[in-house]
Amino acid sequence: MERLVPHPPQPTITISGNYRGNPHNPENIPQQVGNNPNTSLWITNLPSQTSHSDIFSSIRRIDAIKAHHVNAPNDTHPEACAAKLVFFEDAPAERLLNIARAGQFIVRSQAATAEWNRVATREDPPQGRSRVLRIEGPLHVVNQVILEAFWAQSF
Repeated sequence: MERLVPHPPQPTITISGNYRGNPHNPENIPQQVGNNPNTSLWITNLPSQTSHSDIFSSIRRIDAIKAHHVNAPNDTHPEACAAKLVFFEDAPAERLLNIARAGQFIVRSQAATAEWNRVATREDPPQGRSRVLRIEGPLHVVNQVILEAFWAQSF
């Protein structure tokens, strides 16, 4: 029988008043876990025009991403973006954290910084699940311009 070692007590974390997601979705509620096995990183020092694809291009071959969100520049940080990245497991999160600490996490030619996100997320190994869609078809139908217009209209 596996023996569970409890994590040290943590302060209760509330959702920020700046949060724009659904605070009632169980996936968005802060979880009480220590830094390990936290799978959630807070990424800062991103260029102001950083996109999702910029981040994905910079973390290729790290591992599967469960969720992410890019925060646009604001009054407090008008020249930079920030992002939350959630992996399915803690090892890839720790790997990216170490890459960032070594100054090698480069997004749009700028070294990004990373730290454990204060709103932790437990491991949730994908076990064959995927949220990736692979869409194939003729180029005149399946291309970025047409698909982006479709998603914008449909969702």
